Amino acid sequence: MGYTMSSDFYLLSTVLDRFEEARSSEKKVYVSDVAGHFSKRHAGKSSFEAGRRLHSRFWGDPWAVLDLEEVCLPFPLAWRFEFGWLLGVADQVCFRRARPFSVIEYKSYPGFSKADIVQVSLYALLVELNFAAKPQVIIMTKTSITRIKPAYVLDALAKARHIVKKRNTG
Repeated sequence: MGYTMSSDFYLLSTVLDRFEEARSSEKKVYVSDVAGHFSKRHAGKSSFEAGRRLHSRFWGDPWAVLDLEEVCLPFPLAWRFEFGWLLGVADQVCFRRARPFSVIEYKSYPGFSKADIVQVSLYALLVELNFAAKPQVIIMTKTSITRIKPAYVLDALAKARHIVKKRNTG
């Protein structure tokens, strides 16, 4: 199989510790805040905040990835960049034998926007950085299931840097 429980346990512990460190940091920005800046309406900010509040209380049992052959669950992710922490809880990260293979973002409306693509692309980047695994990226809406190529990631990281800098300077 190519994996051992001890290395998987260590990796998962490290990923979860990283998320907790990010949550307590002053220099942090949430994926949903960054994605919100790519919304034409910018009115969806309250829905991003509601989603973040929900995920801060509920994100499943991440240790299940060590016990189950295959599982999908809300999953906390973070990575420290030069500007500070980027963090959030992906709607679903799917694991097979403790390795992530897919990131899924659910939308309760038909169609998806640039902001939705940014959001799921950033979660995919966080999965890739944390697990050294390139997941497939999926947006599921009321009317479709779409596999996308991650996009706008560099623009989103530049926006994250700007958000953190603005918070810390004034």
